[in-house]
This record gives sequence, structure tokens and C-alpha cells, in this order.
Amino acid sequence: LSSGNRPLSLSLCMHYPDINNKGMKKLLTKKALLIGLSFMALTSYAQLSIDHCQQKARENFPLIKQYGLIEQTLEYTISNANKAYLPQLDVTLIGGVLDGMPSFGAPETESSGADMQMISLLQVNQVIWDGGATKAKKKSIEANSDMAKANIDVSLYALQDRVNHLFFGILLIDEQLKQLDILKSTLERKHQRVKTALENGTAYQSDLDEIFVEILLLDQKRKDLSFNRTAYLNVLSGMLGEELDQDIKLDPPKAIEVDFSKPMQRPELTVFKSQREILSAQ
Repeated sequence: LSSGNRPLSLSLCMHYPDINNKGMKKLLTKKALLIGLSFMALTSYAQLSIDHCQQKARENFPLIKQYGLIEQTLEYTISNANKAYLPQLDVTLIGGVLDGMPSFGAPETESSGADMQMISLLQVNQVIWDGGATKAKKKSIEANSDMAKANIDVSLYALQDRVNHLFFGILLIDEQLKQLDILKSTLERKHQRVKTALENGTAYQSDLDEIFVEILLLDQKRKDLSFNRTAYLNVLSGMLGEELDQDIKLDPPKAIEVDFSKPMQRPELTVFKSQREILSAQ
């Protein structure tokens, strides 16, 4: 371990009275492996990639849970539409007093011609042909489900765009901070040369003050950029749903070639396609 310019030494003493040399070697090997894996995990997370940001923001987005609800609703409505092909059983019960109808009673009892009569009707209906109404209804249901998913995709696309703006904004600020550090180092060297020249009588105090003012302006600009970086990182942290260290480094994505001959894959086009399918089914 090291702290500043002072080297520190760390001694680790372990005592295992009931473990032989071979068991001790295995135990130390396992401990070293665990420590190495933990260090690799920390090292790999030291840099934040744009793919990780987009994935975490998508998982943390509340609308992502509606995908499952849309699928369940689709299965339920399609199942109900398919029931139109099943036989429909109707039972009707009619009761009333019918006068003049023959009635039969038990022996040695008086009978009246006006008795309460109950009539039951059982009717079975089977759809043979519905003119394609059920098929069109299922197409309309599927198109409505696709449009609901496409609307969520539009929101997720906008979310990805906001994540990209924050990510590349932080990268731009980091590069600007690096340039300011280089410029400040140059001005500090120039300040030292003018100070030496002033001591030798070959420069004016105003020259030295002018360089000092430029250094102060650079420091102020650096503070403003650092404040903006913190704000960007806090917003990105809220969108990802996890706490990000203020000193975390971002991994710039690799440049990719875009094939402009391929058709656009914007999610809004899927919404328009689903709307056309709904109108066609209707």
C-alpha cells in the first residue's frame, strides 16, 4: 500500500492450528482467488459504458412493466373472441296461468282448470359463418396491442436519446476539463517566465497581472464545468436507478459505420403501421 509519497508495509499473520501445510495452501489459494475476482469486478465497473447506461435506464423505466400487461390483455381478448366459434347454449323459463288447459290431480281431489304452468326452452346456437367478423376482430385486437407496444417503444426511444445526451455531455465536459488543465499548465509556465523577467527588469507588473487574471478565469471556468458535470451525473444516476460515484470515468463508445441504404427503424413508423392495420380490420 502507499499513501502519498510515503510507502507503507502491510503484514498479515494468520494462525490455523488444525490445518496442515497442504490445507493451508488450498485455503490461501481460495482467498487469493476471491480477492482477485473482487478486484476485477471493481476495476471493470470503474468505467461506465453507454450500453450499460441504456440497459439500466430501460430496466428502471416504469413503462417497461406495461409490456407484460399488454401481453396478458391480448391473450384474454383473443380467447374471448375465439369463443364466438363455440356452441352457445340458451335456457329460457316461462311461467304463467293458463286457463282452459286440462289439469290432472290426485284421486278424490278437486282440480281447477286454471293452474300455474311452467315452460322451459333450451336453444343451442352454433356459428357456421359470420362473414369474417371474428377474424377481423382478432386482427383489430392484435393491431391495438402492437400499437400499445409501439407507443412504449417511442417513449423508450426518447429515454435512450436523453441518456445519450447526458452520457456524451459528460464526455464533452471531461475533454474540456483536460484542455483547461493543459492551458493552465501553459499559463503557469508563462507566469513563471514573466515573473523572472520582471525580477530582471525586462517585463512590467501589468504583464504578470494579466497572466494571473487569465489563470483565475480558467479556474472559474473549471468550477463551472465541474458543477455541470455533477448535475449531469446526478440526473443520469436518477435515470439508471443507482448511485454513481462523482469520480467515475466514462468509456467512450467505439465509432460504427452507418448504412444509410437500409430503411429507417424508427418506432414511430411501427405506430403508423399498427394504425393502418386497425383501420383495415375495421
